[in-house]
Amino acid sequence: MQGPVTANDIEIFSTVKENHYFDRKSSRIEPEDLARHICAFANAGGGKLVVGIEDNGRVTGFNIQKAREPELFELCNITECTPAPDVSCERMPVVNAAGEDDFVLVIDIQPSPDRVITRRKDSAVFLRQGDKSRELRHEQVQALEYDKNQRVFEDEVVPDTGIDDVDREVLARYKEALGTEADSSGGAPDPPRPSSKRSRRRVYSSGTGPPGTTPRSTTPSAGSLRSNFGVFRSNFGAPRCHRGSHGGP
Repeated sequence: MQGPVTANDIEIFSTVKENHYFDRKSSRIEPEDLARHICAFANAGGGKLVVGIEDNGRVTGFNIQKAREPELFELCNITECTPAPDVSCERMPVVNAAGEDDFVLVIDIQPSPDRVITRRKDSAVFLRQGDKSRELRHEQVQALEYDKNQRVFEDEVVPDTGIDDVDREVLARYKEALGTEADSSGGAPDPPRPSSKRSRRRVYSSGTGPPGTTPRSTTPSAGSLRSNFGVFRSNFGAPRCHRGSHGGP
């Protein structure tokens, strides 16, 4: 795999092979089709996209029939992609294949470190692989979200599980580690059954105990819960489910 093309040189642009970091397109391309490649580069390691050169390396610039307005391409990252990736554009003067003064548009795309970039038209996700901008399947998009820390595995709901799958003994020890009220016999009273993931979070962060116990005067912050959970995991091991084990991404 070739490395990034750093120099803005028309001879290099027209002769170098398209690769993981470089592509060239005709100025006749539709903006939504160009967005495919902008998204792909942003979701990978970034790259350089030159508009005004045909796939065979012929420099046609923008003085050709059916060429699109360069402004459409310069705003493509905003109008055709979401969230908008970080790009910079430069109109580079050239002499085209017809011997006329012309220009090509050089688009430098920065990698998106923490967000998956999608095409606004259809929410499709693309990733640069070699010299292709490939559309990803649903499970591949999820893997990319994990890779960018946009999706956190610990926040996922495990399918086909419920409150009855929680290990009561481990839950009681967890409550003791948090300093909440726990049954002295070693078991934990049945917590209210959450109707959704959001309500489940309220059960563990509201600062209220089960019926018949005295509510705590303060509500622990999300940060302190995460910190206490880390202590719990190191001291007691991860909470166990009897059914529906779920591996990593």
